[in-house]
Amino acid sequence: VEKYGAYTITYSTKDAEGNVASVTRYVYCSDSVKPELIFDGSLPQSVKSGTTIKLPSYTIKDNGDVSKAKVFVYMCTPDGVMYTLKGEGVKLTGHGEYEIYYYVQDENDNSAYYRFKIVVNE
Repeated sequence: VEKYGAYTITYSTKDAEGNVASVTRYVYCSDSVKPELIFDGSLPQSVKSGTTIKLPSYTIKDNGDVSKAKVFVYMCTPDGVMYTLKGEGVKLTGHGEYEIYYYVQDENDNSAYYRFKIVVNE
């Protein structure tokens, strides 16, 4: 099978007297393999307030077409506000615990996420 989807298989037989019997089976082939992100670098575990951190780049690994995978990067602030991050870095200005999330989804809706915690000190 080269593509995911539903397939019908019918088996038929005929005996010496010409009697025919058949049975149909349905086969569903799907992708259940989660994509992965291989990071080229890391995030610090703690920084001083006002520090701009560089977000690590990544490579997508999947059993399907990685060019069709989507990656989203989010940040949750200490007060619970969620932001979408775009670009290569982010400035952390308040003190407390920040969380950076990388979410990857492949063309078959399999997904994985990665969470990094960063403590910002005054």
